[in-house]
Amino acid sequence: MFKTSDNVFADVKCPNLVKTGNCSVVNCLFKHPVLKRKADDNGNDQKRKRLDSSLADPLPKRAKENLPIEKDVLFIVVKALDNGLVLPKVERIDNTKKISHYFSVKKQSATPNKSAINKEFEIALNSRSLDEYRETVDEFLGVRGNRVPATDLRVIQPIVVNPSPALIPVRRKYIELFVEAIRRHQPNIKVPIWTATEEEYKIASTSTSTTYNVTIKKKIYELNHPEKVAKAKNQAFTKDQYLKELRDLCIDREKLIKFGFIMSQPDSIPEPEQVRICHRCKLEFKLDDAEKEIDCRYHSGKIIKSQLNERLHSCCGGVLGSTDADPCCKSNHHVFYWNGPEEMNHFLPFKDTRKIWGTRKGKLEAVGIDCEMGFTTKGFELLRITAIDFFSGEEVIDVLVRPKGKVLDLNTRWSGIAEIKDEAMSFEDSITLLGEVIDSNTILVGHGLENDMNAMRLIHSKVVDTAVLYPKHKATPTFRFSLKQLAFQYLGRNIQIGEHDSGEDSLAAIDITKHFIEKTLSSQ
Repeated sequence: MFKTSDNVFADVKCPNLVKTGNCSVVNCLFKHPVLKRKADDNGNDQKRKRLDSSLADPLPKRAKENLPIEKDVLFIVVKALDNGLVLPKVERIDNTKKISHYFSVKKQSATPNKSAINKEFEIALNSRSLDEYRETVDEFLGVRGNRVPATDLRVIQPIVVNPSPALIPVRRKYIELFVEAIRRHQPNIKVPIWTATEEEYKIASTSTSTTYNVTIKKKIYELNHPEKVAKAKNQAFTKDQYLKELRDLCIDREKLIKFGFIMSQPDSIPEPEQVRICHRCKLEFKLDDAEKEIDCRYHSGKIIKSQLNERLHSCCGGVLGSTDADPCCKSNHHVFYWNGPEEMNHFLPFKDTRKIWGTRKGKLEAVGIDCEMGFTTKGFELLRITAIDFFSGEEVIDVLVRPKGKVLDLNTRWSGIAEIKDEAMSFEDSITLLGEVIDSNTILVGHGLENDMNAMRLIHSKVVDTAVLYPKHKATPTFRFSLKQLAFQYLGRNIQIGEHDSGEDSLAAIDITKHFIEKTLSSQ
């Protein structure tokens, strides 16, 4: 029982004291005599104790204060699997939340989120199929379920995924192709439509709108060429082999600094300069006037050379320096980058991952990472973080980040972001979430990663950057091949067609790195 500030029974003598002379009710509502202190044998005062010994705390107060309190994780992020089994990420997160609720209701753990993440990972790791995974989760939660139907489905209807990586008609067409391949090459499967629907759902629930198409076409190829897939599996390299080569590929600190990575805490400055140069039109403006609407005209493309050796703007084809090559783009605001790491650190401090994350068991050993940024009144800010497990290709994080400044331009053409809602994750929470998945020993794989690391304000030493490493001995701090060029040259893959997608870029950087590792291992 708990007393309230307006306790109406405060002046009524406790019935238990009247009857038995003792009351064992915690915070009893009735009146009790004030307990007096009595001296012990040494003359020290000690508080009188209740007669009910069952309420006594076996630990002294000082000992309780010194006990470490285990903290629960704030975000539920499932651990990546390395057993070759691909499970829908949406379903895994949903199951982890159910297990966490189960632990909370049953009061089986002081850290239900952390315990649920470990329990779900244990179930997923020991499962040999999606059906076995589902049955084990149901069994743990005390839910009965027979998921495999006795007869096949009559109608092809994709399982709902939110957000969906493709339109329903597109997903239905791919399921039809799955069904055809299963009937042709796996006639022993009695429920081909159900099987095809489940396979498509695995991909749809773990993909973005761009990576979905790449992954789905790869799966169709596997279903139509089972003999080639089996041969490839026999030649597959182990995770330890990949990891060893990745560690050897990590770029040394001096080279990272040359290519623009911040590797130590920048010096403090009193205030950044007020007068800035617009990144687009090259006109001067003041920081205090960043929100004012103006007429900013510029060329959005790069400078390229024509066959006649003329320097042209790639956006409109206008000749550089020509009076008739008026800027082809217009904006309502001037935009800017911070001048150097000191100004960046003044606005938002850099953090060393060794200090904020340290090293922890169960973290991913290598991830592909890609960020998207846009222009605000506070510079070029982080808007999105995407992380993909290097070994499984599974997307582990994809979050939109709420910028600190007022948005001037989301840079949609390059970022693929059309809107940032108020409920988007804060900058601090997004970095905390990333730290739930990786730590300071995790190898980060990407292309032009200095931009991503600087946007996240992270200092990290384990980096594999395809823009720095490939093609070998050709990249310099002033010249690097684009990810689009490398993907086409080494993977035969066309990327960045249409709206930009950070998941597609991250996956491309991973596959380029794997391509070179496999070439190295094959030649040994």
